[in-house]
Amino acid sequence: MQALLAQCRQLMPAYIVPHGVEPMRGPLPRNPNGKIDRKLLATQWEEWRRG
Repeated sequence: MQALLAQCRQLMPAYIVPHGVEPMRGPLPRNPNGKIDRKLLATQWEEWRRG
């Protein structure tokens, strides 16, 4: 994960670089149109953080 963050720091402006990265198993959730379901992803993230 540190290597990924280092690469981000080299290639991206500082305000875009994430504070951290958490790996996720499986594919990202998709909506019926085939796009990444950001709302479901945010919900899953909150549930994961709460444990």
